[in-house]
Amino acid sequence: MNIFSSALLVPQLCRFALVSLKQWMGVDWQLCWPPQPFVFLADVPFPQRFVYVGDTVVAKVDHYALPVYFDKRESPLPDIRYVQDLSSEQKSLKEKEKGSWATLSNEEKIALYRISFKQSFAEMNEGTTQWKSIVAGMFLFFGLTGLVVLWQRKYVYGPVPYTFDQEYKEKELQRMLDMRINPVQGISSNWDYENKQWKK
Repeated sequence: MNIFSSALLVPQLCRFALVSLKQWMGVDWQLCWPPQPFVFLADVPFPQRFVYVGDTVVAKVDHYALPVYFDKRESPLPDIRYVQDLSSEQKSLKEKEKGSWATLSNEEKIALYRISFKQSFAEMNEGTTQWKSIVAGMFLFFGLTGLVVLWQRKYVYGPVPYTFDQEYKEKELQRMLDMRINPVQGISSNWDYENKQWKK
């Protein structure tokens, strides 16, 4: 039994149990899950996965389950036409479409095509300038990030620690050589202790 079927079974069992108690004890019990009036599916909030239609529980239809129009070269036939609400001119053109296409002009054929499709294959294959807005957004993001880093270096961070001074780094290196740090393959293995210089 899946989650959906068990969720539908709970109110039925609850109703059956309380009705049985009402008949057995003779008390007017209120049902824990009373039937509700018809609810339009479009008005149902997103977390609610099923609704009442009279006494029947039905699944909510999400917007992604409805047929939609799309322009894709991989799938050239969308679920629905591009234009759903036809104007009077488009309706007369659709009636004229039922006759011989030899009587249709090129403009009328193109208008009929535009009722069903937004773009042609040639228009879908054309390059777009969307990359310009993407690159501009990237540079804008990098510029704002740089300004934040500069502001942090000036107002947030303190002065550079003395351990970054050249004199301190030289003393640190000398201390590591004196302690013979990593004498096998590390920094001390490259130091000539007899001649006091780096090995060549």
